[in-house]
Order: sequence, then structure tokens, then C-alpha cells
Amino acid sequence: MTQRSVQTCEDVVRDVLELETHAEARLDWISLSSEGIFGRVVNHALRRQFAAKLGCLASDVTDSRANRMQALGALFTLASALDASVAVDAFDAVAPIAAGDAPASTWDEDADASRHPLQMMRRFEPQRDQMVALAVRTTGELAHAAADRAEELQDIVDAALHTSSSVVQAAAVEVLASHHALRTPNHLARSDEPRLLAAQLRLQIARKGMPSIAELEEVFVSPHFTVRTTLLQAASASSAHRDVLGRLTQDRDAYLRAVARRRLEELELPVSSQ
Repeated sequence: MTQRSVQTCEDVVRDVLELETHAEARLDWISLSSEGIFGRVVNHALRRQFAAKLGCLASDVTDSRANRMQALGALFTLASALDASVAVDAFDAVAPIAAGDAPASTWDEDADASRHPLQMMRRFEPQRDQMVALAVRTTGELAHAAADRAEELQDIVDAALHTSSSVVQAAAVEVLASHHALRTPNHLARSDEPRLLAAQLRLQIARKGMPSIAELEEVFVSPHFTVRTTLLQAASASSAHRDVLGRLTQDRDAYLRAVARRRLEELELPVSSQ
């Protein structure tokens, strides 16, 4: 990366550091969709400040869910570039949200009220469960560096699995799939929600390995594209799963069939000697 591009990344991060932390002082929407990526390449001191700022923005109960989720998303992207001490601080900032402490701000109350069927102007902004789910996934990502927060992460996951929200449950199952040391419940509730089904499949493959073709029949005929795509991604990771990819070349969706065929072709190519 050139000196000019690194300086540009630093400028972007510094712009975020200059944002007013409290929504009442800022009175504006924020967009941090790419900032987490830029934060990965700046120097350590600036990255530490950046992570702390994102934690403050995410924790601001006076701000809208939309803005807080922007900060959570940037932290999720930044997490793998943080050292242990910074990741611990960020984890501690996000953990209350992941545990369900997510009160609605005035901004959120107005947005929720606008969804009344008799309202002429409606604002479709993130719901509480969506913010909690993103916080759960973010704590999971931060915990890879913040290893001494494993017990707290287990508590977050356990609580999330016992909520009534399939969105939050799916986030918890995704965390279980990426943290093999966490305890998994003996039984996960069945659901028709595609994201939760996909997360449960990912967890099964991560903990027990790829099921047999016969055991996957229910997945092959699933009406949910998300579930079948999850299987495709897992099968594409190893040449040992050619039989699964072969079955997916018969999928009802043309895109998924094409990707499965392409991956099979790539697996058949000889390894370059260079």
C-alpha cells in the first residue's frame, strides 16, 4: 500500500475521532461502512483511539439504533486487527448491548411510532433485535483477541439462545460456530427462520464435520437460498467435499449451480509448481 493511501486511511479515521460522541450534540446520521477496514491499516496508537471512539458511539443510548449499528459494524470489521488490551476494552463497551441492554432512544421511539399503519410517512430503521444481534456477533469477533473474556462471552451466548428472537439466536449460534471452546446446548430449538437454520448448519459442520449426503438431503431440498448457500460455502473449503458440490450442481437456483460447478472445476485443476 502506498504512503498516499495510508495517509488517506489515517485521515478517514481522524474524521471519525472528531465526531461528537453524544447524539444531542451531533444531530446527524453517521456512516461508518468502510471505516472499520481503514482502521485496520493505521498505526497502533490511532487504532486504539479509533476502537475506543467506536465503543463510545455504539454505547450512546441517546443515539439512534442506525448510528449505533454503524459503530458496531465498524468494530466487527476492526476486531481482528486489535491487540488483546484494546479488544478487551471494546468488548466491555459492547457487552451490555449484546446482553440485551438496548433501550430505545428518542430517535428510535419516533421511528417506531412512524410505523403505525395510519402514518403517511414511515421510517424503516433497524429494530432492537437487529442491534442486539450485531452486538452479539461483534463480541464474538472481539473475543478472538480478548481471550480472557471467554466466560463473559459464554454468558452472552447462553442468554441470546434463550431469547424469543430468531435473529438474536442466529447470532449466538454463529458465535458458537467460530468459538469451539464455548459450550453448546444439547438441543437447539428447531426453526423455520432461514438465518437461524443456516447458522445451525454452520455450527454442525464446524463442530462435527460435514454430514453425509443422505443426512444433507433436507438441506438440498430446503426452500431457503441462504441455507443452501451456507452449505455451498462450507463444501467449497475442501476437496474432500466434492460429492456435496456435485449434488449442489443440481440445485434449483442457476447461480448456485454455476458456483458449485466452478468450484468443482477449480478443485480438479493441477497444483501449480511455481
